[in-house]
Amino acid sequence: MSYDKEILYKLWLNILCRHNPELINKYIERLGSAREIYEKRYSVKSIKESVAFGRINNASRSLENAERLYESCKQKGIEIISIDDERYPRRLANIYCPPQLLYVKGTLPDIDNLVCVTIVGSRKCTDYSREFANKLARDLSESGIMVISGMALGIDGAAHSGALQTGHITLAALAGGADVVYPKANMNLYTQILKRGAVISEQPPGTIGKAGFYNQRNRILVGLSNGVVITEGQEKSGTKLTANWAIDANRDLFAVPGKPWDKGAELPNRLIKDSAKLITSAEDIIEEYISVYPVEIENGLKLIDKDKAVLPQEEPKGIQILEAEGRVFEKPKPSFEKFEGNSRIILEYLYNNKETVHIDDLSRECNVETTELSFIIIQLLMEKMIKEYPGEYYGPML
Repeated sequence: MSYDKEILYKLWLNILCRHNPELINKYIERLGSAREIYEKRYSVKSIKESVAFGRINNASRSLENAERLYESCKQKGIEIISIDDERYPRRLANIYCPPQLLYVKGTLPDIDNLVCVTIVGSRKCTDYSREFANKLARDLSESGIMVISGMALGIDGAAHSGALQTGHITLAALAGGADVVYPKANMNLYTQILKRGAVISEQPPGTIGKAGFYNQRNRILVGLSNGVVITEGQEKSGTKLTANWAIDANRDLFAVPGKPWDKGAELPNRLIKDSAKLITSAEDIIEEYISVYPVEIENGLKLIDKDKAVLPQEEPKGIQILEAEGRVFEKPKPSFEKFEGNSRIILEYLYNNKETVHIDDLSRECNVETTELSFIIIQLLMEKMIKEYPGEYYGPML
């Protein structure tokens, strides 16, 4: 097999850095291109962080693993697009810590010559928010605006489905590999997206999404977009992290207002207070872009093929979500008979809530003081009744 040597050098560096985007970009910013790093040796005097950069000097210069990954991508129909490639979206290249490589399955559209809007929200969303996201995506797509999301259950799936119903293309950015369909219930959606767009990731094929990968993926969703829509979400959620990326990247931020007493309205309502644009329909977004990007919107209209419109897809049923890691589980609820008082209240809440909960929210919702709650959590962890996630989040044991 013939190889693109520049891609091989980048794969070598990615593998060396365990595909950590911050470390990869740190090396490139301070030491030069992947090829230069591969070919050079560095003295301790020339590198302040000698311990961190010692990995470079001691690393094997064999490209065997890079070649193996390259071949795996070819076999799986995944294209590797470098940040130096003219097809790489410049919009994405200009964000903080951009992916040096994109793994693309499907056909990557010309992002920079389109108006793109990312739609995100809760996995465990209300029917109202799901329907709103679906209609919003349909109306934006019909106007020539391309919809982007993360192919999760809930809002993400509703947004992709809405775009597909118009015959427009849509793009999904995944936390795991571009060949890893997650959740499995979205296999049909994944297939349809590939027919009318692309699935991308900065993680190599075969990678299973982990907690930290989702926040990294969120910056890609933002980087590809002109604007981001927050439909629903709590103050402490992955959706909030996406909103923060949008603010940091100076992207237009739109939010859908909700009832003040609804948990899912906490984030969008607060963002509106803080200057996000309140939207109640696609027209509120279209009016922001129609006069500024008329050519790009016209380009988007040309991509619509009504003959390839996809029928509405139902949300998969009976699947419970652990939001912090994006994991799906279908285990029956265990017996709580031996637990009493607040321990049982906490267990019932976590298993009935069906998603991870921050310790502060758990304290408030179960009316248990933080000191007592911390002790109970330790007991339940020891009993293997609950699981701990990064950031003091807790959920049912898988």
